[in-house]
Amino acid sequence: MTDHAQLLEKLRDIHTPKPIGWWPPAPGWWILGVVILFLIAVSFLLTHRYYNRYRYRKVALKALQDSFRSVQDVNDNLTFLEEVSSLLRRVAIHAYGREKVSSLTGSKWLAFLDETGNTDQFSKGVGSILAYGHYQFQTEIDPHQIHTLARKWIKEHK
Repeated sequence: MTDHAQLLEKLRDIHTPKPIGWWPPAPGWWILGVVILFLIAVSFLLTHRYYNRYRYRKVALKALQDSFRSVQDVNDNLTFLEEVSSLLRRVAIHAYGREKVSSLTGSKWLAFLDETGNTDQFSKGVGSILAYGHYQFQTEIDPHQIHTLARKWIKEHK
């Protein structure tokens, strides 16, 4: 037994291994990091594309609001009508292309606005003044109705 005791005395105490460092990470962490970076890039791209896709609507709505405020200050309905007509045409050209929109005038222009805005207020309602109103010296229009109709079309056109 003394041999065993001598052998036991020669043994060293239990020692723990060095702690595992945090660098370099395991391959799974590298893959997860690449996937997360890819998802962040895709979400940024989609958000940027969505923002730019509908930004023209926000710009047009702001221009319409500015024009409406100016008509309330000056009470110049004819200028307001010209500005709304021009604004709707610019928005339509941006949304549908110059080839499709630029040749439309009169009743065809109003029919286009009705079709794309899912309404009949341009051909049969208050919006019909957009076809001929800015050619007249004096027009009887309600700027509130024109503003509401144009705002609705800018927001909801297909």
